[in-house]
Amino acid sequence: MPDIEYRQATPDDAESISELIVESQKRYCFHEYTDDGRKLMFRLCGTDAIRSYIERDDVYYVALDDSEIVGVAGLRENYHLTHNFVDESYHK
Repeated sequence: MPDIEYRQATPDDAESISELIVESQKRYCFHEYTDDGRKLMFRLCGTDAIRSYIERDDVYYVALDDSEIVGVAGLRENYHLTHNFVDESYHK
């Protein structure tokens, strides 16, 4: 079993968080999205968007395995779950 570390995300984590979210969406949800829906998802979950959420005081927590982000949870106003994604290889 991996030794997972948890910490609050920083703006420097935005790219890795975005990659995790986008890859998960591609794997599990893209087939259900329209072209416009895919464009919206990229806009709302891209690196710049994630960075802006963290900088505006949304709280993001990351799960790390050997310094690699393998999970993320984002909270708006500390109560509304906006993002909750885990790398597929860690599902179980």
